[in-house]
Amino acid sequence: MGLSSIPALFRRVFYGKDNEDAKLVQKIDLLIMTYACLTQFINILDRSNFSNAYISGNLGFHGLQYNYVNTLFLVGYTIGQVPSNIALTYISPRIWFTGMQFTWAILCLAQYAAKNPQTVMGLRFVMGMAESSTFVGMHLIFGSWYTPAEIGKRAALFTSCAQIGSILSGFIQAGLYEHMNGTAGLKGWQWLYIVDFLVTLPVIVYGWFFFPDFPHNTTCGYLNEEEKSRCVVRIPNERVTKPVWNLTTLKRVFSSWQIYIFPLLFTLYGTGLQMTGNNTMPFFMKQHGIHDVVKLNYYPTGMTGTGILAMWGYALLSDWLKTKVPASFAIGATFIISGSLCLSASVPFGGKLFAFYLCGTTLAPQSLWYSWANDLTRHDFELRTLVNGLMNTIMEAFIAWWPIVFFPADVGNFNKGFTATIILGALVIVTVASIWVLETKTRASRLVHIEANLEADKIDDADIENKQMEASEKAVGDKE
Repeated sequence: MGLSSIPALFRRVFYGKDNEDAKLVQKIDLLIMTYACLTQFINILDRSNFSNAYISGNLGFHGLQYNYVNTLFLVGYTIGQVPSNIALTYISPRIWFTGMQFTWAILCLAQYAAKNPQTVMGLRFVMGMAESSTFVGMHLIFGSWYTPAEIGKRAALFTSCAQIGSILSGFIQAGLYEHMNGTAGLKGWQWLYIVDFLVTLPVIVYGWFFFPDFPHNTTCGYLNEEEKSRCVVRIPNERVTKPVWNLTTLKRVFSSWQIYIFPLLFTLYGTGLQMTGNNTMPFFMKQHGIHDVVKLNYYPTGMTGTGILAMWGYALLSDWLKTKVPASFAIGATFIISGSLCLSASVPFGGKLFAFYLCGTTLAPQSLWYSWANDLTRHDFELRTLVNGLMNTIMEAFIAWWPIVFFPADVGNFNKGFTATIILGALVIVTVASIWVLETKTRASRLVHIEANLEADKIDDADIENKQMEASEKAVGDKE
């Protein structure tokens, strides 16, 4: 497929001018983004299916058992992320990703036969560990293959696939519940687990044969040697030497400001987003007298729709402005507005539903802030590896207990959670301002360093020229 076959707007947004570099990026997209997006879509389809199964009244869960299962999944997911990212620096990403995905697929299939909450808890915990490689690992890969002008849109596409999976799961679950519930003795949610397993298998095969690892060590047969070399040199400040993990490396990494402030920012985002997570909106609807299963499945899909629009809007805005700061400030303000609307007694029920859809736009940091972190850590591969892993790990560690405390499923209202969302929005604004200042200082410091090096090179060149002239004059004198 050539570039000319891609719709003009899509081509202009993703590839810019029709040149050799654009053709190379298209090939990279086919190798990396196809596998990454399909994997993300399937993972989220499964997560949403479990939530929809609970909302539909299956599995025999009571009280906080639903929260506990989600917590166990997140515990497994959380503890696996940093080790998985480090493993990617030693093991071929092609082998690591597909191995984890195959393990995940087997466990996913096993869920359809689960008879009690305890079995589900065990399966979800191990599934979380297997799934932990995908999100942070793919962002590490993106940072190695894509330039600052390219990575934001790819990250948005990757994250959009998760939201599309969430949307489709609601519709698919509703359809299966209505038309296939009881077929072959299986309920609708059981059929979706079987479908998840079947569609995962060809994705695993694709990843095994096509995923290209890192630019500096790729053995992918679909890139020629010239293209492989171009993939290495086109990424600014990317170090291509083999990573080294020792005490000196850790001291260097943990003396950087990025290792602390990006995980903090992403944790504020993740906890604030719990207003839209863990089926808070369906529970909120039930609190207001809505119990129709189809409505409880359909209505929340609007939040993921607004999330997709915001992801692309913020990504394009940030590329146009060449900074992620304005979009990041807007996200903090959105948390404040959404929480305030839901907390206010004077806002009607329709206005509160609007607040949930508005808060859905705060899904954008999944792509926006990971791209920001990748851009500001390209100079240090080990730093980037740990920042990518720790951002999601620390965030997941907080959201493992956050819904139980602030959005428990067995309470009459979520006012405590809405208040927390407002506070988190204010903290996001303060943290974004801090990164803005640190980024400006870091770039200025590097510019001074580059100018000093250029000046030193000029002096060295002048010394060489003087020595060459002296040697030439001496040679002429010797001849005379």
